[in-house]
Amino acid sequence: MCNTAVFYGDELARYGFGGSHPLGTDRIHAFWSRLQAEHLSNVIVEKPETATEEMALSFHDKEYVELVKMASRQDRSMALDRGDTPSYRGVFEATLYVVGST
Repeated sequence: MCNTAVFYGDELARYGFGGSHPLGTDRIHAFWSRLQAEHLSNVIVEKPETATEEMALSFHDKEYVELVKMASRQDRSMALDRGDTPSYRGVFEATLYVVGST
């Protein structure tokens, strides 16, 4: 049996859109609880890693990255796309942990 790496930590828990959004902030804790209940012996837990802005730019264009950075500094929410992805304070930094851990 091969090992499986799982990235888990508060840094990843900061990425989520709350409410009834499919990517709610509770999903990582639900996953972790279920994983713990399975008592698997082949899981290696890794700390989340942060990506650089350059890594994010390898997938998203500069204008979008700048939009997310700007929204991340604001206290009010704004749509980061056509309405399905709301922003929140710290969304850019949280996103870099998701990118880096991926």
